Amino acid sequence: MKRQDMLSLAERLYQAIHQASHNVVAVDCFQLGVTPECLDAAAQQMDMVLPEDFKALYQVYNGDNVSVAEYFYVLAGYEWLSLERVVAVWQDFKDAGLAQFEEDDLAHDSRVRPVFWSEKWLPFADDNGYYLMLDLDPAEGGEYGQVILLANDGEPVSWIAPSLSVWLASYIEDLHNKIWVFDVDYHGMILASERADYQRIEHEKSTQTGCFDPNRLAQQAALMQQMSEQVKQLVPEAMWAQWQNMAHMPLLDMDDATLKVLQNLQKCLSQSD
Repeated sequence: MKRQDMLSLAERLYQAIHQASHNVVAVDCFQLGVTPECLDAAAQQMDMVLPEDFKALYQVYNGDNVSVAEYFYVLAGYEWLSLERVVAVWQDFKDAGLAQFEEDDLAHDSRVRPVFWSEKWLPFADDNGYYLMLDLDPAEGGEYGQVILLANDGEPVSWIAPSLSVWLASYIEDLHNKIWVFDVDYHGMILASERADYQRIEHEKSTQTGCFDPNRLAQQAALMQQMSEQVKQLVPEAMWAQWQNMAHMPLLDMDDATLKVLQNLQKCLSQSD
């Protein structure tokens, strides 16, 4: 993609965000772009040939400006990583050693190689461990520079778009069509289809109802304590630590169906004593 074309696309993104947010988002919500020399240095450090649209975009904007007084996640709810953060996040993944693992039965999209992570995946946006990445080593049928989503919950890698520029153009269109909307309390853009659920959860939190009801939380905590005592008698010591970690996880997202499953499991454990 030519730099002039990306300038136009970036300007459309900027205008769409301000229109969707009713000009609440700061005018300097993005950092100024980096130099070609900075991009060359990053490419060399990661041993990559960066896609042309990535280089063109980062010469216009260098990710979110997280230093503004009122910072919002305006890139589809993600933090748009600066080039420095791109390299740092990529290095963190590399240091974790995940690239050495390959599984033919991973249920990735067929356009994505069946690996847990690849050194040729370039992260550019993060939402609490959910990373948008550019895939520079696609599987047969994929495209160099395609956008993929790597989740932190073990879900298969998702194919998102054939390129960064196509994904940006689609996001701009979705902003105009109000598929993505701005929410001050959410602190950024949220899918309109998910906004009602978010507002319901926030209401329950503020009123201590629903999944935030103190009686419900106490019931869940007591159930987990009972199960922990029973599990300790049944599992090897090495597995006990794993159970403790799970037992101390936040329980606010536990729905009625999950609670019922745990109750049934607790009954089974009691019968096995």
